[in-house]
Amino acid sequence: HEGSDHARDGPGRPVISFCVTCRNRLWQLKQTLAHNVASVGAEHEISLVDYGSTDGMAEWVWSNFADAIAAGRLRFFEVTNPVKWS
Repeated sequence: HEGSDHARDGPGRPVISFCVTCRNRLWQLKQTLAHNVASVGAEHEISLVDYGSTDGMAEWVWSNFADAIAAGRLRFFEVTNPVKWS
């Protein structure tokens, strides 16, 4: 899947976007993401960036949060060629 972009224009636009970047922390997302998505009101969103994870995060997010992504409560982006800093 390529990153979803549910940016909203006009009155339906989110007031706050909670941005989370993650790499190989699937075990932590499994503990927190469902609660966070459920807790965010309709006027807010969560933007999650998978920064080159190799632990199955993208597959897990797509299989468990497709409805939230489609509804625009969760925006999910996958970085497949992460830049490495030295």
